[in-house]
Amino acid sequence: MKKYLPIIVLVSMMVTGLTSCEEIEVTNNTFTFNVTFKHSRFIYVDIYPETNGFPYTAFVATLDDLENKGTRGLIDSVHAQLPDSCIYTRGSRLLFDNLKPGIEYYVCCYRMDNDLKPVYTKLVRYAFTTPLETYTPIDFTWSSRGDSVFVHPSNNNTYYWDYELKSIIKSEYKNEPWVYFFYQIAYYQTYDMMTYMVSAGESQDCVSDYIILTEGDTLCFMAAPYTVTTGYAPYPQVWYAVWENDNFRFL
Repeated sequence: MKKYLPIIVLVSMMVTGLTSCEEIEVTNNTFTFNVTFKHSRFIYVDIYPETNGFPYTAFVATLDDLENKGTRGLIDSVHAQLPDSCIYTRGSRLLFDNLKPGIEYYVCCYRMDNDLKPVYTKLVRYAFTTPLETYTPIDFTWSSRGDSVFVHPSNNNTYYWDYELKSIIKSEYKNEPWVYFFYQIAYYQTYDMMTYMVSAGESQDCVSDYIILTEGDTLCFMAAPYTVTTGYAPYPQVWYAVWENDNFRFL
């Protein structure tokens, strides 16, 4: 069940002036977008520049943002607060959160010149709409026997569950279990594996098959309903457990 996966670039940048000094051609082909996972409140998207090497950034805007500010105004408002960590020169997988369900958004990209000044000739956009939240609720309880963990759902509907060291969640996933949880789902959906990863009814796993356990380790366990037909899951329910005396003690 559990897999170790590459870490993604994490951003949370929404629209809330500089001037370009040169004319650089930008077309719709300058950036290619591939949505790997779309949730009601966030989106994972892979962005590929036409060639590696030139600096660019990406952000999410609404239609109102685009109409009210225009291309130049929107670029200026983003660029004025742009951290260095959100300037890219090659393909990146990005996470944009703080979205709302059932709203049309645009992933927007603009490139920069070698002085990191914005190029205003074109704002490349990709439209998407966040899905509405529809799922059947499930409550979960947990038990363990040695290094085996057992999930006890309140009904037999499908769900997805996972776990990771709390220290990994903190250092590599913004200290947010949901970031880890949905990145796993995005990965499995990309490779059409989710039908093999979901559970229905009680489930179990041997944690030490995937994690080398050390006395005192704290693990984060996550579970949420998962609708196979739509690929939707709400934010996960989260539990923590400490590995001590060759058993898990749920907190």
